[in-house]
Amino acid sequence: MGDFWLVTDRAKAALTELSKTDFKFLAVDTEVDPGQPPLVLWLCDIATVLDAIDESRSQVESGLSDEGYKVHWVSGISRLTFDEAVVGEHHAFRLLTNYTVIVTDDIFRDTIRKAGLTGLSYRDASKQLGER
Repeated sequence: MGDFWLVTDRAKAALTELSKTDFKFLAVDTEVDPGQPPLVLWLCDIATVLDAIDESRSQVESGLSDEGYKVHWVSGISRLTFDEAVVGEHHAFRLLTNYTVIVTDDIFRDTIRKAGLTGLSYRDASKQLGER
Protein backbone atom coordinates (compact mmCIF):
# COMPACT_ATOMS: atom_id res chain seq x y z
CA MET A 1 0.00 0.00 0.00
CA GLY A 2 1.92 3.02 -1.15
CA ASP A 3 5.36 3.91 -2.33
CA PHE A 4 8.55 2.20 -1.24
CA TRP A 5 12.13 3.38 -1.30
CA LEU A 6 14.74 1.17 -2.94
CA VAL A 7 17.77 1.33 -0.64
CA THR A 8 21.25 -0.14 -0.35
CA ASP A 9 22.71 -2.08 2.58
CA ARG A 10 24.41 1.14 3.72
CA ALA A 11 21.09 3.04 3.72
CA LYS A 12 19.34 0.16 5.50
CA ALA A 13 22.02 0.17 8.20
CA ALA A 14 21.70 3.93 8.73
CA LEU A 15 17.89 3.80 8.88
CA THR A 16 17.89 0.78 11.21
CA GLU A 17 20.33 2.54 13.54
CA LEU A 18 18.08 5.61 13.50
CA SER A 19 14.93 3.70 14.40
CA LYS A 20 14.01 0.09 15.01
CA THR A 21 10.30 0.77 14.43
CA ASP A 22 9.88 3.46 11.76
CA PHE A 23 11.11 1.35 8.83
CA LYS A 24 10.41 -2.11 7.46
CA PHE A 25 12.61 -3.81 4.86
CA LEU A 26 12.18 -6.55 2.30
CA ALA A 27 15.16 -7.99 0.42
CA VAL A 28 15.07 -7.63 -3.36
CA ASP A 29 16.30 -10.42 -5.63
CA THR A 30 18.88 -8.96 -8.00
CA GLU A 31 20.90 -10.34 -10.86
CA VAL A 32 24.29 -9.07 -11.90
CA ASP A 33 26.57 -9.87 -14.80
CA PRO A 34 28.97 -12.78 -14.23
CA GLY A 35 32.08 -11.62 -12.42
CA GLN A 36 30.36 -8.58 -10.89
CA PRO A 37 29.98 -8.20 -7.13
CA PRO A 38 26.53 -9.01 -5.74
CA LEU A 39 24.12 -6.11 -5.54
CA VAL A 40 22.13 -6.07 -2.30
CA LEU A 41 19.02 -3.90 -2.37
CA TRP A 42 16.05 -3.54 -0.08
CA LEU A 43 12.51 -2.23 -0.40
CA CYS A 44 11.99 0.17 2.49
CA ASP A 45 8.59 1.16 3.79
CA ILE A 46 7.93 3.91 6.27
CA ALA A 47 5.97 1.77 8.71
CA THR A 48 4.89 4.36 11.27
CA VAL A 49 1.55 6.05 10.50
CA LEU A 50 0.44 8.89 12.77
CA ASP A 51 -2.45 11.33 13.03
CA ALA A 52 -0.03 14.05 14.07
CA ILE A 53 -1.10 17.30 12.39
CA ASP A 54 -1.95 20.01 14.91
CA GLU A 55 -4.81 21.60 12.97
CA SER A 56 -5.05 24.62 15.27
CA ARG A 57 -1.50 25.67 14.30
CA SER A 58 -1.42 24.42 10.69
CA GLN A 59 -2.62 25.80 7.39
CA VAL A 60 -3.92 22.79 5.48
CA GLU A 61 -7.14 21.90 3.73
CA SER A 62 -9.06 18.97 5.12
CA GLY A 63 -12.20 17.07 4.29
CA LEU A 64 -13.62 13.58 4.01
CA SER A 65 -12.57 10.86 1.60
CA ASP A 66 -15.15 8.97 -0.45
CA GLU A 67 -15.04 6.33 2.30
CA GLY A 68 -15.77 8.90 5.02
CA TYR A 69 -12.25 9.17 6.50
CA LYS A 70 -10.64 12.49 7.36
CA VAL A 71 -8.11 13.63 4.74
CA HIS A 72 -5.55 16.45 4.71
CA TRP A 73 -4.71 17.76 1.24
CA VAL A 74 -1.09 18.77 1.60
CA SER A 75 0.12 21.12 -1.13
CA GLY A 76 2.74 23.79 -1.74
CA ILE A 77 0.65 26.32 0.15
CA SER A 78 0.24 24.12 3.22
CA ARG A 79 2.03 24.85 6.47
CA LEU A 80 2.10 21.94 8.86
CA THR A 81 2.74 21.87 12.57
CA PHE A 82 2.79 18.57 14.40
CA ASP A 83 1.63 17.47 17.84
CA GLU A 84 4.90 16.54 19.54
CA ALA A 85 3.09 14.28 21.99
CA VAL A 86 1.82 12.18 19.07
CA VAL A 87 5.13 12.25 17.16
CA GLY A 88 7.14 11.24 20.23
CA GLU A 89 10.46 9.61 19.35
CA HIS A 90 9.58 8.85 15.71
CA HIS A 91 12.01 10.24 13.13
CA ALA A 92 9.95 9.32 10.06
CA PHE A 93 6.26 8.65 9.60
CA ARG A 94 3.40 8.75 7.13
CA LEU A 95 0.33 10.87 7.78
CA LEU A 96 -2.74 8.86 8.69
CA THR A 97 -4.79 11.51 6.92
CA ASN A 98 -2.66 11.46 3.74
CA TYR A 99 -0.65 8.25 3.44
CA THR A 100 1.45 9.55 0.53
CA VAL A 101 3.02 12.25 2.71
CA ILE A 102 6.20 11.19 4.49
CA VAL A 103 7.36 13.39 7.36
CA THR A 104 10.92 13.28 8.69
CA ASP A 105 12.69 15.29 11.34
CA ASP A 106 16.08 16.98 11.47
CA ILE A 107 17.64 13.92 13.10
CA PHE A 108 16.58 11.83 10.10
CA ARG A 109 17.99 14.40 7.65
CA ASP A 110 21.27 14.70 9.58
CA THR A 111 21.64 10.90 9.79
CA ILE A 112 21.17 10.55 6.03
CA ARG A 113 23.69 13.32 5.32
CA LYS A 114 26.24 11.95 7.82
CA ALA A 115 26.00 8.53 6.15
CA GLY A 116 26.74 10.18 2.78
CA LEU A 117 23.45 9.01 1.31
CA THR A 118 21.82 10.91 -1.53
CA GLY A 119 18.62 10.83 -3.53
CA LEU A 120 16.20 12.41 -1.05
CA SER A 121 14.93 15.96 -1.03
CA TYR A 122 13.37 17.77 1.88
CA ARG A 123 10.81 20.52 2.34
CA ASP A 124 10.24 22.39 5.58
CA ALA A 125 6.62 21.47 6.33
CA SER A 126 6.15 24.61 8.45
CA LYS A 127 6.66 26.84 5.39
CA GLN A 128 4.91 27.29 2.08
CA LEU A 129 6.86 26.38 -1.06
CA GLY A 130 9.27 29.18 -1.91
CA GLU A 131 9.05 30.71 1.57
CA ARG A 132 12.33 31.20 3.40
